[in-house]
Amino acid sequence: MKYVEVYGSICCPRDYKYDHHLMSYINDFEKTNDVSINSSYKLSLGKEGEAAYFLSLENLSQNLQNKFINDRLKTLQTNDESAINHLNNPITLKQALKPWKNKTVNNLIKI
Repeated sequence: MKYVEVYGSICCPRDYKYDHHLMSYINDFEKTNDVSINSSYKLSLGKEGEAAYFLSLENLSQNLQNKFINDRLKTLQTNDESAINHLNNPITLKQALKPWKNKTVNNLIKI
């Protein structure tokens, strides 16, 4: 299963997800569940912190995949349709990059 989270500006207006950043959530999840999410990438999209994070949860059991996603949505307390759509319809990294025509898989930074 793939998970994608996209961040807007760190200011002007500030994307609410920065208050509960994905990287902190991953660290806490790994410690709490004694697992490692070792396939994660970041793609910078702008100069004000805009970025997309791509995670593969394939090394987690189905129960832990569901827990990761459900707990993350609770953390964000979101009804964001784009986030829900990503979870219900996982996509490949290539598909996720299509909206940013000048970005390729080579632009991804392993995190």
